[in-house]
Amino acid sequence: MKRYFTLLCFICFYLFGIAQNKAEEALKYFQDNYPLEKVFIQYNKTSYIAGEKMWFKGYVFSEYSPSSQSTNLYVELYSQQKQLLDRSIIPLLNGAGEGSFSLNKQLDEGVYYIRAYTSWMLNYDENFPYLHQLVIYNPESAQQVKVKPVRWDAKAFAESGQLIAAIENKVSIRLFSETFLPTSWSGVVKERDDPFKIVAHFTSFNEEISAFDFTPEAGKAYVAVINDNLGHVKTISLPDVKHSGILLKVQQQADTMICKVVFKNQPAKNRFKLIGQMQNQLVCQAGITNLDSIVTVKLPAKLLTDGIIHFTLFDNNDQPLTERLSFFHVGQIRFPELSLDSLSFNKRSLNVWKIGIDSASFYTYSMFVADDNIPTFKDNLLSSLLLSNDITIQSAKPAWYFPADDSLKKGALDAFLITEKWRWFTWQNMLNGRFPRRDYKEEQYLSFTGTVFNGKKLQLNKDINLLFQFRDSSVIFQQVSTDSTGAFQINGALFEDTIKVFYKINSKKVSAQNVKVLFERNNQFKRLVGSLPAGPYYMAARKPNDSVSTALQRSLDAYQTQFLIDNKYKNLQEVVVKAKRKSAVDRLNDSLSTLLFHSANEVVYDFVNEDQHAYGYSNIMDWIRMRVPGASTGVNYARSVYIDEISVSLHEAYTLPVSDVAMVKVFRNFTGRFGEGQSIAIYTRRGYRSYPVGLPQGYLVGYKSLDNYTPFNYGEDGFEQVKYDAREVLYWNTSMSSEKGSSNVRFYNNDITKSYRIVVMGFTNNGLPVYMEKVIVPR
Repeated sequence: MKRYFTLLCFICFYLFGIAQNKAEEALKYFQDNYPLEKVFIQYNKTSYIAGEKMWFKGYVFSEYSPSSQSTNLYVELYSQQKQLLDRSIIPLLNGAGEGSFSLNKQLDEGVYYIRAYTSWMLNYDENFPYLHQLVIYNPESAQQVKVKPVRWDAKAFAESGQLIAAIENKVSIRLFSETFLPTSWSGVVKERDDPFKIVAHFTSFNEEISAFDFTPEAGKAYVAVINDNLGHVKTISLPDVKHSGILLKVQQQADTMICKVVFKNQPAKNRFKLIGQMQNQLVCQAGITNLDSIVTVKLPAKLLTDGIIHFTLFDNNDQPLTERLSFFHVGQIRFPELSLDSLSFNKRSLNVWKIGIDSASFYTYSMFVADDNIPTFKDNLLSSLLLSNDITIQSAKPAWYFPADDSLKKGALDAFLITEKWRWFTWQNMLNGRFPRRDYKEEQYLSFTGTVFNGKKLQLNKDINLLFQFRDSSVIFQQVSTDSTGAFQINGALFEDTIKVFYKINSKKVSAQNVKVLFERNNQFKRLVGSLPAGPYYMAARKPNDSVSTALQRSLDAYQTQFLIDNKYKNLQEVVVKAKRKSAVDRLNDSLSTLLFHSANEVVYDFVNEDQHAYGYSNIMDWIRMRVPGASTGVNYARSVYIDEISVSLHEAYTLPVSDVAMVKVFRNFTGRFGEGQSIAIYTRRGYRSYPVGLPQGYLVGYKSLDNYTPFNYGEDGFEQVKYDAREVLYWNTSMSSEKGSSNVRFYNNDITKSYRIVVMGFTNNGLPVYMEKVIVPR
């Protein structure tokens, strides 16, 4: 977690000493006990066809960096009727993880929602988990999705929330809509009682925000008349003009944030306090008085980062008077290098590129190449990281503001933040001691509880040997102990699909067949309780003569082509595994050792069928020291020793004659519960004659296995059967590898694309965001 340096802001006129008091203490408590987590999900498409696969990559941020706090991302798919259709837990590495949903071919056409959260985020209310709206099309459905007509409302916001007579102030006009907004609009500001007197003009920065400066007069009321490009006209009122008050005006100049506190008709010698926080961490505090009408605070960029600063002015009793959000542009966003080694827009031509990637954080990187004519995404990595998760009312298109690489976007972002409030807390709640409940904890991958019975009796404070067998037949050993309730915990488990767990109590007195372990996964989803938001779509009956749009027909063609290629790869991957004839050593190993003591890294010494040159050794441990490679380094080189799969001390092992031994197994470089060194399992000839091989077993359900994204490769056989290639997405890679600081990118064009839009995102080794979005056209 990044810590920001607290700066004592420079006051141009008057500064008095500040004591750490109620507001600062409340902020510090919130920072220490409620670390922020935010979610962003990148999708391969903006909309889907029923039957398609939805591919995505999830990011979890802590403040402005990848989160190490939580390692599970819960992702759910809902219908518009709140029916839960699919869900998955995504494991996170360096704050990133990937997954997919296979959409049922019978899904009705309609509006659907992706909800995502970490366990820790559930401590906040239901507005905090990530929520994304999307459309799934199905031409076979009885109803079809239609777009609502453009309808909007507007509101005027004055900087600091008020207009004061004879003091120039900035006013933002923001449009709101449950549908889509007009692409452009403009307007004028008039006196309400004199509609012919225009005092200001404004033009929209984008589809939702505009701003202007003007100086209101005492006793006057003002309205804004707004005209959009579709001919709609709306008149709204500006805030009332007051004869007294306090304004907090914020503006970035070069690498310094300038805060001006303007007083009008305030009692003399009042004391105030200005606090600035970034990601709930104090970055600026200054005490001021109103001996002068304007007090200026300068906050330099040193030791800060790109992001929102939340300024609040308090009175002498620590009561907030006015607040202001402002974006501090430092320039820490990194842009990866792109090398177009082979660029072609010809039909089905091969493109070979290189993209610069930090080697240690390569897993966070992803790259997307698509036809530039398909719809763009509403949100992106930067807007989610730096804006969307920190404000109360979502922007109509937050991705428009980032990267904020020109004065237009910076001005628009500042105007937008005048209309917003800090999402994570309110000062009144914190100052009154009202904080979120902490019912949910951070999770480190999967955890399970096992409850052990011998017959019907709970087994308290017992050592249990466990063997986890995976789908590829590999195994991992672990020894656990039950507590006073007969239960044990398995924490930090990271595996896919379902695995078998063989178990036995580590005692000769307990029959393995009488033992039963009940396993329960502790990681639980929390279903949506509240309502889903309305969107810009409605459902209408599909008529027999309704035509399919050109864009939808292209998506349908691309889906059919992808379906054809996916089946081709599926058939190629089907193989027949032939059983191997077992040797005498294998048969001995199977007859003596249970699955609990089978491993891919074992070395077996057969004393029944092979000559192990054991003559002259008084005990088996002396033989091991002299005959097993690496064992001569010392008598204690073995961390764990088992005789007939029962844990014994080294002293007991040194009393076992070689003549009683049937087999020795050495497990090299074992890193489980048995220890970090080599473990030894010794099997006696008594065990060879009578040792039982059957063990009871249970099952653990892990993460969903990640499907492979099938790339198009016209250099391979089988792709000639593709008649028409209309793919919208040409390259999708959410797990890029790094070789000497770069990653190779290879993809084939389709039959129609003439310009590429590429998106690269990730994080550097130092946790700084990496983002590039650009359009490539023929040279």
